[in-house]
Amino acid sequence: MESIELFLKNIGEGRLLEKFRKNEIDMELLKTLPDKDLKCLLTDIDLKPGTRMKIIHKREEMLKNKGTVEKPVNPENTKETETKNTGQGTVEKPVNPENTKETEKENTGQGSVNALVMSFDMKIAEQGEKTTPLTFQSAKEEKVQGVVPKSKHTPKLPPKPSNLMRAEPPKMKDTNRSVPSDLLSLPAPGPSLAVDEHPEWGSSGVYTKDKEIRLVLLGKTGSGKSATGNSILGEKVAFESTLSGKSITRVCSQKASVRFNRKIVVVDTPGIFDTTEPNEKTQQEIYRCIGITSPGPHAFILVLSIANRFTEEEERTVDHFVRQFGENIFQYFFVLFTRKDELDRHKYHLKDHIKNSPPKLISFIEKCGGRVFAIDNTLEGVELDNQVQLLLQEILTNLERNGGECYTDEMYKEAEKEIQKIEREKKRKNEEKRKRELEEIERKFEEKYEQKMKEERTALTNLQAELTNLHEDKKQKEDEMANLMERVAGYEEQLIKSKGKKRENLQQTIDMLREEIAQTKEIALQKEQMIENRMKTKYQTQENFANMQTNRNREMERARRHYEAKEDEKVREEVRTEIEKARPSYLERVGNSFVGFFGSLLGF
Repeated sequence: MESIELFLKNIGEGRLLEKFRKNEIDMELLKTLPDKDLKCLLTDIDLKPGTRMKIIHKREEMLKNKGTVEKPVNPENTKETETKNTGQGTVEKPVNPENTKETEKENTGQGSVNALVMSFDMKIAEQGEKTTPLTFQSAKEEKVQGVVPKSKHTPKLPPKPSNLMRAEPPKMKDTNRSVPSDLLSLPAPGPSLAVDEHPEWGSSGVYTKDKEIRLVLLGKTGSGKSATGNSILGEKVAFESTLSGKSITRVCSQKASVRFNRKIVVVDTPGIFDTTEPNEKTQQEIYRCIGITSPGPHAFILVLSIANRFTEEEERTVDHFVRQFGENIFQYFFVLFTRKDELDRHKYHLKDHIKNSPPKLISFIEKCGGRVFAIDNTLEGVELDNQVQLLLQEILTNLERNGGECYTDEMYKEAEKEIQKIEREKKRKNEEKRKRELEEIERKFEEKYEQKMKEERTALTNLQAELTNLHEDKKQKEDEMANLMERVAGYEEQLIKSKGKKRENLQQTIDMLREEIAQTKEIALQKEQMIENRMKTKYQTQENFANMQTNRNREMERARRHYEAKEDEKVREEVRTEIEKARPSYLERVGNSFVGFFGSLLGF
């Protein structure tokens, strides 16, 4: 086995050999000591952080190369003893390399606490947060009445029953628009799940643009588009709705809510299907929709009413919309029929309704990959929640089919680039405010943990002082035993030469001394047991202190990320609102990027 001398020379620390020998640290101990105890030991003998890390890494490399499968023993559970030859009597002394008598004396007072805190800082640095790569979760495939089965080329879906469903168009990849895997599944129907909150400063859940579901609703006046938006959002008056032929919403508008632990953003498009508006106005609304839904929608939903026929006017409008974005948009298109209650009342299935639809509509549905859905906007409560959740699950299933990427094209990319510039400018103006608020958050966490950590520091100081006293008491008893043993040895020599009454008196004296030795030994052993117990308490206190620091740092980091994400979400919402309201200060700036669409909204 490699010697401790060779081990230290191999890492360029041969000068430490004398210190290791003085503290009885050999290769056997180095190999068997647990990691956390080894770190404390190296700290207790006043090694620098860099030197400690070299020794720890070399030890790990040595064990790995030798293919050892043994776990280092825990010095708290096993005890090696060295027998001190003191004549007739002996005292068993546990070998605890982390706490020799000399080391305990050196580490008394505040200096020892500083050394301990330094070792804890290193431990925390080594325990940095681990991140787990996100992987896509398979979205649950639901068999829903009113949903025509998907393409036969799509895995895990039932075979197509009719010629309505064709294979979906090839996927359009854009690695810059990958959606986190936790966006690709929904919880079971029911109340919204709790979101990540920090009660320390009363914040609520945060949903950045990468954590939300963006939906664009298309359809003419009277199709039930606004009512559908309200159903999806779970709010009765999110969008103004009417049964009359008058279009309530004149410009693209967005509404958002948190449902099923997801932020859902719905954009209602009014002027796009409004035949009373000029083509230029329709084009402007398409561009406004791009700005509001940047970096891209997760679904385009064409809303049609069961009660109305698909007209040539709607066909032309849809064709115009598709031409703006290209054929790839079909990968994200859904056709949603409202007034499902009419079908249910007549016991008529959705696929039968589609078979009797105009050929142009059937062709459009086929291009969409057969993604159709029927909804009853008159439902309420759990029934409505279940219905909406099935729709969202269909959308997320399709999103997974598209590689977890939202829709995007060159116009969306240009819009997102300019919007991010606006966001950076807003953040720059509020930089001082953000800095002050972050400092306040950190201060609150410092206050929260300071008292507890102060108590642990005091406990460590008291333990260290108590250990020092115990070692001194134990040393005193050992010295007393040594003196007694010397006296016994002297009397025994005299006993050999003595006779009669003198011999009898000497024997009585020897017996009394031996009894005193036994009592002193018992006290020394009690001191040793007390030292061992205090050391266990010390280890636990050290671990508690390190855990407090780790928890404090982790909570502060989570709080910082939460705050920054919340601020980012707030800035994005401000920009979207300003685009929605066509504010000149931003639309003019972005307008030059693609076709001057924001400029068109302002009339330049």
